[in-house]
Amino acid sequence: MHLKTLKLHNIRSYTDEEINFPKSSIMLSGDIGSGKSTLLLAIEFAFFGIMRGELNGDSLLRKGTTDGSVTLSFFVNGADYEITRGLKKSTRGINQTAGELVSDAGREELTPVELKSRVLDILGYPASLAGKTLLYRYTVYTPQEEMKRVILEHKETRLDILRKAFNLEKYRTAKENIGTYSSELRDDLIVLKTKIEQLMQRVSGKGDFEKALMDAKTEFVKLDPESELLAVQIKRVRERLVELEKQRSIYAAAVELAKKNGAQLTSLKNQLTSTTSRLTQLRMQKPPQKLEMDVQGLENRLVALQEEIVVLEKNQREQIQKSAELDTQIRASLHLQEKMGGLNHCPVCLQDVGEGHKHSIVSKENSKIKDYKVLKEKCNIDYGLALKRRREELLKIQQSQQAFKMYELKLKQFSQTIEQVDHLVLQEKQLKEQIAGISLDTTKIPEFDEQGYLKVKSEELELIRKEKEFAAKKATLQARIENYIKQIEDIVVLQKQLTGYETEHRRVSYLQGYLKDHFSNVLVMLEQHVLFKIQQEFSSLFSDWFSVIIDDDHMSARVDENFSPVIEQNGYDMEFMDLSGGEKTSVALSYRLALNHIINTLVSSIHTKDLLVLDEPTDGFSNEQLDKLKDVLGKLSIAQILLVSHESKVESFVDCVIRVEKQENVSRCIAWNGN
Repeated sequence: MHLKTLKLHNIRSYTDEEINFPKSSIMLSGDIGSGKSTLLLAIEFAFFGIMRGELNGDSLLRKGTTDGSVTLSFFVNGADYEITRGLKKSTRGINQTAGELVSDAGREELTPVELKSRVLDILGYPASLAGKTLLYRYTVYTPQEEMKRVILEHKETRLDILRKAFNLEKYRTAKENIGTYSSELRDDLIVLKTKIEQLMQRVSGKGDFEKALMDAKTEFVKLDPESELLAVQIKRVRERLVELEKQRSIYAAAVELAKKNGAQLTSLKNQLTSTTSRLTQLRMQKPPQKLEMDVQGLENRLVALQEEIVVLEKNQREQIQKSAELDTQIRASLHLQEKMGGLNHCPVCLQDVGEGHKHSIVSKENSKIKDYKVLKEKCNIDYGLALKRRREELLKIQQSQQAFKMYELKLKQFSQTIEQVDHLVLQEKQLKEQIAGISLDTTKIPEFDEQGYLKVKSEELELIRKEKEFAAKKATLQARIENYIKQIEDIVVLQKQLTGYETEHRRVSYLQGYLKDHFSNVLVMLEQHVLFKIQQEFSSLFSDWFSVIIDDDHMSARVDENFSPVIEQNGYDMEFMDLSGGEKTSVALSYRLALNHIINTLVSSIHTKDLLVLDEPTDGFSNEQLDKLKDVLGKLSIAQILLVSHESKVESFVDCVIRVEKQENVSRCIAWNGN
């Protein structure tokens, strides 16, 4: 990965600035307070946005402005990207606006959180890693003073920070999860024990249910003979009822037919009366008075009139338009005459205008006005009277057509009346024939013994009542039998569950003991082993870098088991706070470079290995130590190094220098090639 371009708008001391970064070693040079560190903060803001407790909008937005933005373009993993983040000031404070991500896939508008997630994915920072921005902070850009604070932190605090950076938090998470899971297993054991005790109580009642089942089955068998006898009696009674109901149906059908014939006769007579009355009314109607008219001639004249009206209306509109145009031209000529009367000098050539020239123009315009008035007189043709006459004739034709349509409608209605008369005559004949065919003879209806039928029906109901009592008794016994069987089957299932719970109780008890007594210790040993291996490699790297920067055979450095730097001089340990300023900076830089190498090695997926930012790595260095920085840069196999320093000597160690200058509270960047 390497940075390409950084654009700033209203960010701290910058108003509008664009910086291009070559793929090489670069030095940001300038006086203290000129704005060098602002560029590093802007890069971090472009990647991750506002970070609570570390980077906020108040510290980034230029004072006196209401909005600002940072645009960063970079190349990573074979592709170009451009990120834009904005800041907006409102009554609620300074907040981030929606950002943009430009890539080969196109331009996307994303919320600040979405943009940060996409950036972490592009940089290859693992999603499972806690504190993913720590990877950037301890591999790409770590302020020198912050690295000193890490060194001076309490050992437990420092180890917590490094565990996150080394991706070792998973071991602590695993231990916490084991504790949580062990607690859940303990709760599971309590639940299993309770279930086992409850099941043992329920299973103990199986013998009682088996005895009750045998008693119910014996009682059920005794009901069978009585039930069979009752069924035979009901069968006989129902056969008798079937015969009686056939006779009853024949009688009811005959009575119903007589009622139906009477009702039908009344209905037919009413229909006959209505039909006769309607027939009399229709026969009294007379045909409409005959009306003769040349329909086609009227239609042809109507079309001709409509066409004439269209032409006349068009001519009238054109006459009005032409008259208006002539009036406009007459006014224009009068205006020109009036203008020429008061004109003494030509507005174009500034020469005097003679009276002869004025008279010539006025005469010419008078001639035009006469011509326009003659043309206007020719336009005064009265089209209104012709239009009025044709529209009156058109209205009369339309009224005649309407009268003829009414005549045709009445003629059609009379024709329909004649058809209705013929239909009603036929209907009257058919009704008379139907009335003649209806018989109301009730003497042929057979007799039926209703009292005898009711007596047999009552006997059937009594037998049905007894049958229901037997059925209810048998159903009760059957339900008891099925319930006992169900209870016994449930107990068999519960016995299987009891066996399963007892097996599960033994398994969970063993698992809890294993996790508590064995697996937790294995995790602790595994973490200690990994941490020890990292510590050994870290100490070796730290020692190597320290020896490069501090060329003193009597002075050496290493890190102890808590990753605390241990400095020895002439065989004696020295406290970090007792070191000189340059020595402290050397320790911090060595620690920083070792940490960069370790994290880049442990987290193989990250794509920021070819980028390193060193912020004031030479603070307090002597001239000899400054020379050693050149050796450090030579040993770093990193494609792009961004170094911030106010030491002019360092400019000869890098490929490119970007000088930052600040005038009237505005920072500007000037770049040129180094040595």
